[in-house]
Order: sequence, then C-alpha cells, then structure tokens
Amino acid sequence: MGAARRTLCERALDGDGINASPSGYLRWDLAPNLRLGNRGLGFQLEYRQGVRWELFTTAFRASDRFQLDRRPGGPAGTTFRDREVLGGGVVLKIYQALRVFAEIGAIVDRLDSADGNVSPYFSFRAEARP
Repeated sequence: MGAARRTLCERALDGDGINASPSGYLRWDLAPNLRLGNRGLGFQLEYRQGVRWELFTTAFRASDRFQLDRRPGGPAGTTFRDREVLGGGVVLKIYQALRVFAEIGAIVDRLDSADGNVSPYFSFRAEARP
C-alpha cells in the first residue's frame, strides 16, 4: 500500500523572470568583536568569537508574494506575503573563502488575503567567496 502524501504548492506572483532592484550594504563595527549591519530591510547583529566562529541575530522584512495553487477542497486563490522575520544563527568559517551558515527563526507577520500564525523556519547554506 502506498502512503498518502499531502503537498502544498505555491508559486511567486511575479512569475519566473529576473527581478533587479538596487541594494546596498552598511556595516558598523561597534567593538572589536561586535558588528551591526543591514540585512535587506532590517538589521543583523554579529558577534565574532575567535577567527572561525560567528553568532548573529537578525530582524528584517521580506516582500515575497505567493499564491496557493487551486486544489479540490482547499482555499482558492489565497495569496500571502512573508513580511517580518526574526532569527539567529551561527557561521563557521572553514577557509578564508568558504563559510557555512545555520539559521533558525520565525516569520512573525504574514499579510494579504490570508492571515497566518507565527511560522518557524530553518536555513542551512554554504557560501564561497572569491
């Protein structure tokens, strides 16, 4: 017997095209191991613990809009936008040009045609720099 699987499908409202917009980055070293910088439309506070480890906390605003696919028995045409995000994490600098990030947090405000509760998120990524 096969197991029943429930899948939530979503797609961006602006299509699959390329989106370009201006951006900038600000950094302010508050102390030798403490840095305040921007993250999108928000901030990130970073604490460098030695050469390899960094802890951070962040609060920012995201503006991606999504629409749920139509399916039998489900809400039709529901759109939502992830808005305000709080999180924190750790960075491991493996080499000068290679970093690994782990982040956990919550989407605390979701607005549009459907109100949502607080939603947790987890992110893991690797970054290679020239």
